[in-house]
Amino acid sequence: MADIHNPYAPPAAAVADITAPKGDAFQPVKIFGVKGRVGRMRYCAYMFAANVISQTISAIIGAAVGFGAVAGGVTRAEMSTFSLVIGVIVGLPTLIYYILVTIQRGHDLNMSGWTALLTLIPLVVLYWMFAPGKPDANRFGAPPPPNSTGVKVLFWIGIFFVAVAIISIVAAIVIPAMNR
Repeated sequence: MADIHNPYAPPAAAVADITAPKGDAFQPVKIFGVKGRVGRMRYCAYMFAANVISQTISAIIGAAVGFGAVAGGVTRAEMSTFSLVIGVIVGLPTLIYYILVTIQRGHDLNMSGWTALLTLIPLVVLYWMFAPGKPDANRFGAPPPPNSTGVKVLFWIGIFFVAVAIISIVAAIVIPAMNR
């Protein structure tokens, strides 16, 4: 009874991941560089995270400046100058980060990094957000790795906030019009 075939045993088969690229080669994600590729979900999640971080830092510094103005230690002119300087200090690194990630997203679309300048045209950034990247290696390297759970959660949180903003804007327009 050593080698009897069981007709009720589950089938045995070699199953591989059908989405894995040839050779299972992914390139690492480099958030602070122009080399490499970033997929559309990771692109949206990283942009959302950078925006949240930038806005949080600006709000904290703005609250500190406001507190200084209320306490009487800062004049209105000094507050304006300080706000401008802080805006540049926080905004410039954020802008540079946006550019770096957008260049990598262009690489995923098999486009030169210079095409990231097209996102300055209104609504063109929607192409960067919704167009699928090339699934295989292209001239910019291997495909990006699959999205982690953290990237997926951050993406859906960003989508939730965008949906709430759109609903709020529509409600702000529709409700007063209905009360006339």
